[in-house]
Amino acid sequence: MNSRSKIIIILAGFTLAIWWFWPSPSTPVTIENSARTAESSGPILDASRNPPTAIEPATLSPFSKGAAIQPAGAETAATIRKALKAAGLRTPDRYYAMGYKELRSLADQGNIYAQIQLGARYIFTNSALEYDPDYDFSKIPKVEAFKLFSQVALRGNASAVEMLSTKLADIDPVEAYSWKLLSAASSGESQREFYKQNQYNFQLDAADIAKARIRSQQLMQQMMSLPPLSLPAE
Repeated sequence: MNSRSKIIIILAGFTLAIWWFWPSPSTPVTIENSARTAESSGPILDASRNPPTAIEPATLSPFSKGAAIQPAGAETAATIRKALKAAGLRTPDRYYAMGYKELRSLADQGNIYAQIQLGARYIFTNSALEYDPDYDFSKIPKVEAFKLFSQVALRGNASAVEMLSTKLADIDPVEAYSWKLLSAASSGESQREFYKQNQYNFQLDAADIAKARIRSQQLMQQMMSLPPLSLPAE
């Protein structure tokens, strides 16, 4: 058998193998065929009659992944209460049950208790506050906390002034020292005595101390220009 005959036999065998193993054409699947198949196998599920169970928007996590919201709970309230007590601050009990939206609205209206409560949540329990469906993620927690406590401090609350000077010390020493100076001036403490006690706490040079003095005078002017504080009903 010559080489040409061998090639012909090999090609013929290859063609036969392809024909033998090639799958036969199947009936095309259409919507109508699918419906008939479903009818024969059982009732078709009607989405309108059997809607899938959905998670209510109010129970979604801030990242909308479907996880349930972490409630504020007694543990968060206890943390806030303990922190405020240590700082010499307080709010009525009903403010602990308020959500972010209500606290934000009251704080923007000048409610000092809402300002204290929301400011404390930003500082001490912000991770829990983030689970509130109305939480504004565009705001920087510490910045918002200092804004809120600044409003409280400028109404003459010495405890809020002290908190600001303490919490700002590692972020903005000049601003922190400014509030310390304001606290000293409000309490009648002489600047000389104050400087002796605090000159090493903030590690400021002469230029920074001069800036802080100017800033404290500005804060004092703001404080004096505000109307007398009227506490909201508890």
